[in-house]
Formats: sequence, C-alpha cells, structure tokens
Amino acid sequence: MSSKRDSRTHEERVSDLWTAFGTCMERAIQSGKKNDCSLNKVTTLAKVHKTYLTGVRKFKDKDVSKKYIEVNETIQQWRKDFTANKEISNENRIIKEQSDEIKNLKDSVEPLLTRLNLLESIGESTPKNIAEKEEQILILTDQLRTAKLSQSHDGKIKEFGVSSTIARRIICPDVFRYVGGKYSFGDAEHNQKAMNKAYDKLEKALSRDLKMRLYILVGLPCSGKSTWAESADMCSDRHPVVFDATNLTRAVRLQLIHQVKRFKNLPICCVVFDTPMTEIRKRNSKNRSSDRQLPDNVLDEMKVKFDRPDPYKEKWIDELIVVRKNG
Repeated sequence: MSSKRDSRTHEERVSDLWTAFGTCMERAIQSGKKNDCSLNKVTTLAKVHKTYLTGVRKFKDKDVSKKYIEVNETIQQWRKDFTANKEISNENRIIKEQSDEIKNLKDSVEPLLTRLNLLESIGESTPKNIAEKEEQILILTDQLRTAKLSQSHDGKIKEFGVSSTIARRIICPDVFRYVGGKYSFGDAEHNQKAMNKAYDKLEKALSRDLKMRLYILVGLPCSGKSTWAESADMCSDRHPVVFDATNLTRAVRLQLIHQVKRFKNLPICCVVFDTPMTEIRKRNSKNRSSDRQLPDNVLDEMKVKFDRPDPYKEKWIDELIVVRKNG
C-alpha cells in the first residue's frame, strides 16, 4: 500500500522543519540530552525526509536546496553549542565548588586567629597552620577569578538614545503561555505553541503598509526587557515593532529571523540586556507573581545557555544596543 503523497510546497516543508526544530530544541533543553534534537528527530517530527537537508536530494532551484541545508546547518551548530554549554555548566559547577571551599577555609581560619590572639603561648604550629590556609585561599581565589574571566565575552556596542513618541507594537509570547488562567512555562510543546502564536502576531504586525523597524530583545527573564519595550526612546523614522522574548541562543534567533525574512527593507535592531544575576533574582522574587516566578536552578540553566549576539557572526543584525543596569 503506497503512502499518502506529500502535497506541501517546499516553503511549507521548510516552515514545518523550523517549527519541529524549535520543539525538539526545547525538549533537549528540558531533558539535558543533545540527541533529543537531532536531524532524525527534527525531520521525523516535520515529516520531511532527511535527504532534503543533507544535499543528497537535488533540486532544479538552488535556492530551495539552500533553505533545506540552512535548517540542517542550524541543527548541527545548535548541537555543537549544546555540547559547549554543557562544558560551561561543568565549569560553573567547579566554580561553585571552589567558592564553597574558599568560604570553608575562611571559616576555619577565623577561629585559629581568635585562639592566637587569646593565647600568646599556643605554640608555633598555629601560625604555620594559618599561613598555609591563607595561601590556599589565595590560590583558590585566583583560580576562581581565572575561571570566571575565561567565560567573559565582549561584543560590539553601539550607543542609542534617539527620542521618539511614536506608537509601538509590542509582541510577547508570554501572553500565550496562560492555560486556564494560570501561567505555564515548563512544557516544551506548550512553549513552542506560544512562540508560534507570537510569530503569527508578528507577521500580521509587519504586514501593515508602513515603514517599520524590528527590535529583537535578547536577555534572561527579569532582565528589564518588557520595561524597556514599553518606555525606551526609539528612532522616529519608522514604526517600531518589538519582539519581547528571551531569544537566548543563536538557533532560536535564526528561527525568528526565518519568520520575518520575507519582509524586505526591514531594519532589524538587536537589543541585549546585560543585567547582573543578583538583580535578576531579586526581581524574580519581588516583582513577579508566585505562579510566574522561576526557580533559581532554571535561571542558572538559562544563564549558561545564553549565547551573546555577535553582529560579526549573525549577519541579520543591522544595529546592536546593549542595555546595562547602572550601579
């Protein structure tokens, strides 16, 4: 018995592949298993044969081949990044262990100092013991500083501050995350459905017969994205459309860019929020309702996978803004 013929156009197949990639990516992040987002998993979910993506299947139109291959390249890059992020996560674990060891050493030094001050005749072993522990603290502190510096990354920064009172259109997937009046974040398929609804709303906004500029926000929850979206000064030469989501990884951003690439002459501004984790945790606990608060370990995982936008690698970036919290 022959299988039902696939009547989808290439454009529809590619769109389904991007959606499947988003779903598989969320599943892999939730499970911590890279193979939950593989070429086989994505093509199976999208019901597209993987030979379309590997270059084995030939097409008369070279642009069609490029679209399929782009999906495959993005999947493979994401898998490499996922492995790298796992290594960074292990580095963070080592850093925490070193921090705890430093604290324990300091705690053990203090009573020795107290004893030394109280008992002049305590003997020669105590000062030696103190000196050895203080040396260990210095060594561990230096290791901790080195580990943290190895993860730092400088991006290209551009100042921004053109005043504007023009009306803006803000699109946020969070409004689609409510189920039965309650906020739901953890389920991968529900997250992807929320993103798809946001993509639909974005397409409708950009389909208006107006000159527009798209602002893509990038940052952890509680980093200040929504506040910026509502109150920041924006260029007045075009109508601003703001896509307010975390957009933490390059793969997620490429998926978003795929949704808007049909809109020509659309300047795209990437807005990155560089907010300290201490401030993010404070806002998460104080400014969010209990059903929207994220556990610390979830915030830590999101921090680890945060892939800072690089305008030299992500060619879609026409302008980059970095928003930092002062003080």
